[in-house]
Amino acid sequence: MRAYTSCSLYLAIMCFNLVDAFTSPHYSNRNPTTSISSRESRESSPPPLYSTRARNTSKNSDTSSSNSGVTSSVISNLAVLALKLRLAAQTGVECHVSSSASNLLSKGLIGPVTVKGKGWQSPLGLSCRVIEAKVETCHIDFSSVVKRRKLILVEPAVGKALVALSEQDFGNFITHPLLQNQVPSLPTRENPSNKITFLKENVEIDTANNHILFFSECLGETWKLQLERGSNTAKITATHHTTTTAPSSTISQDEISSIENEMSTILSEFFNELVFELDGTFLSFQDMKIHDRKSSGPVVMMALEILVRKFPSPGLAF
Repeated sequence: MRAYTSCSLYLAIMCFNLVDAFTSPHYSNRNPTTSISSRESRESSPPPLYSTRARNTSKNSDTSSSNSGVTSSVISNLAVLALKLRLAAQTGVECHVSSSASNLLSKGLIGPVTVKGKGWQSPLGLSCRVIEAKVETCHIDFSSVVKRRKLILVEPAVGKALVALSEQDFGNFITHPLLQNQVPSLPTRENPSNKITFLKENVEIDTANNHILFFSECLGETWKLQLERGSNTAKITATHHTTTTAPSSTISQDEISSIENEMSTILSEFFNELVFELDGTFLSFQDMKIHDRKSSGPVVMMALEILVRKFPSPGLAF
């Protein structure tokens, strides 16, 4: 299933944080390796020669482990701080970085990097209940970080994310400008109002029937859309929506049936083929599952695949 969604925009945020972490003056001015070495140099002289060999072996191992821990801790802490500053709202942010000092300094390798969060909302309204995003390996040009204060990927980074969206979150997603601007029109309808516009209100996650219901406007009419998981694709079924305040339509029943079929086909293709790009970060939908959380209401769990070709610009609005 190759429907592309926005929720892993949050991985892009994580990448922003890593930029801050590596290029922060606080990080540049600190030298964890020197600090550890200096502390060890103050230790008393070792016992006789046969003990010295064993002690040196242990010390080298401990130093390497300490260097790795300090490096990972610095990156993680700065990433969390930067992420909190970029989010409009959040109730939890965590970042876990695994790395070794030798791999980072000599090869520019870090990973895996895992970001976890709760109650996230971006400045433009993207939101989720829970998110966990993981990139196995990031290969960066570390010399560029040191000399130019710029983070450059040597090769694309691939990762995965799991995101939980409430009904409100899903409404925020389908009406976000980055997605709404890509929603298609009905090509066979030569009408200025043939553009399909998703509506934020009245989203329903139906746990009993395992689908999501939401609405759109097109050709001056309202259409109910049903999104569900197919065998290998996302499937959308469109039906004409009438209410007590607008029970009739100026469109004939034959025309309505034709529009329903056309809209169902177009929107299914849209969700399956859409590439959601955030300035070099590509997000693809892999799977979905409806889950009923008794305490806080139903959510849709979305599994996403992430491809980062370059880090997004820090000032980009999302």
